[in-house]
Amino acid sequence: MSHGAPVCSSKIRLGASCAGYSRGENPCYNGACQGGRCVAAGPVVSTMAPVPAVTAAPVVIAPQETCFNENQCCATWAARGECTRNTGYMTEWCKASCGHCHPQYRLADGSYCSLFIF
Repeated sequence: MSHGAPVCSSKIRLGASCAGYSRGENPCYNGACQGGRCVAAGPVVSTMAPVPAVTAAPVVIAPQETCFNENQCCATWAARGECTRNTGYMTEWCKASCGHCHPQYRLADGSYCSLFIF
């Protein structure tokens, strides 16, 4: 029972004997030991303050960018007049640099783009 080294034990069902527990243990399942028998416990009263509800900030999803160049040299080629000279390719692959749409980002080229020639 409750004398000697502590051991794991099952809880005692309501109405069964709980005699022999004398060191403040609570051996009864959903109850308390009174008069040597497990009896149902009264309702549990919470002494904790209520936790305020937390409202999460709404998730804002940025619109997906749809205006871009398919080649990093598009801005350089557009500056050389390729949007009008090579309309088919530039309209398909360099929409942002040729002004077919307006990107939300700054158009920039790599430094080696001046080496490419149409």
